[in-house]
Amino acid sequence: MGDKGTVLKVIRNYQPSAKSKAKYSALADEEVVLVEVKVTSSSKYYDSVGATSFFIAGAPGTNDASTTILDSEIKSKGYKPLPDAEEGKSTSGWIVFTPDKGGKHLKLDFKRLAAQTSDGKKIPAKDFMIPLD
Repeated sequence: MGDKGTVLKVIRNYQPSAKSKAKYSALADEEVVLVEVKVTSSSKYYDSVGATSFFIAGAPGTNDASTTILDSEIKSKGYKPLPDAEEGKSTSGWIVFTPDKGGKHLKLDFKRLAAQTSDGKKIPAKDFMIPLD
């Protein structure tokens, strides 16, 4: 559809604050991964691209969605969360993932949803996998 994304940096094993760990007990069993991306939304189709467009694949058979639970914390430490890129626009920022511990090789998964154009052309869903290590 013309959307573009580039991985700029990856931070594995980010350590959330004690306050965040106390508030979100699941953080004890998960690795926190920050991924900085630059995204451009298609100018051809009405579309937006943001953190919810990405998933992370770690341990075999997993595909975890991004999360916003640490957005305030990472922002306070200088990591701007990724805002949505609206039609034809570019933006960059950080996405937070909490995959299960044990995934040695991570892949970023950009999911393009199926769509239909105004003239009836069908665009199939597709996953684009980007190795992060």
